[in-house]
Amino acid sequence: MDFVHALTYLYVTATLLATSVAERWQWYVPWMMLVWQGRVGEVIADMETRLQRLEPIPAEGRLPLSRRGLPDSSSMGESLIKEINHRVKGTEKFWDNPEGAEAILQVRAALLNDDDRLAAHIENRPGATFRRHTARKHRQAA
Repeated sequence: MDFVHALTYLYVTATLLATSVAERWQWYVPWMMLVWQGRVGEVIADMETRLQRLEPIPAEGRLPLSRRGLPDSSSMGESLIKEINHRVKGTEKFWDNPEGAEAILQVRAALLNDDDRLAAHIENRPGATFRRHTARKHRQAA
């Protein structure tokens, strides 16, 4: 399983176990970090502990997996991976250098912030159509 699939399943599990959005994120973020560090056993043990605290559902009241909100396929994760590959790994895309990857992260961070950083970047980036250029002083030829 790749990391994106694991994140999807962690999020779904946190959603099913948590009683609030805050609690969901309180569990999801540490689980995600542990999986990234390769400490999957700790995540599984924590999930099992939390599951044991829940009241059991009678066998006759159980819904099929797809009706319980559990993913029954990995199509959502695979679709996301294909989209990332299409946008970043195309034949004319050059994101493999560190400067390109850093630029993507900076633009994404600017987009997620509630300030005007993204608008300022778009207006002032080199090569921008509407960039205001200041007049240069020309020197007299000698």
